[in-house]
Amino acid sequence: MSVKSECDSLILKASSVEIAPALITVPNRMGNYEIIVEDRAIELKEVVVKSRKIYSHGDTINYNVGSFLSQSDQSIADVLKKMPGITVSDAGQVSYQGKPIKNFYIEGLDLMKGHYGIATNNIDPNNIATVQVLENH
Repeated sequence: MSVKSECDSLILKASSVEIAPALITVPNRMGNYEIIVEDRAIELKEVVVKSRKIYSHGDTINYNVGSFLSQSDQSIADVLKKMPGITVSDAGQVSYQGKPIKNFYIEGLDLMKGHYGIATNNIDPNNIATVQVLENH
């Protein structure tokens, strides 16, 4: 590197994410200089990521199942009953804001063809990440 300075010496500093900062003082004249550096590990503080219990995007309301799940829940119906605005009958019929749902999708497919009680009373809630309600479907 070329430096134009009237100083009699220069301070060279080497630093990076992977090395500890190192400084050397060298005379201000032509020459080769070696900086010896040490590896450095950076310890990061613990980070906790929390998702929102309920969030919406357009006309879709998303419920984070893990936020409503407890160890005593045997089926997804047990978890659905804890979600605001959602009710589940003993037969497994799901209602949203008092109105029975017309379509019950699993992975985007209406697999149950109206027999939702089979799904709500038998699906393990640990296998579900999000329940979505499409308000204007």
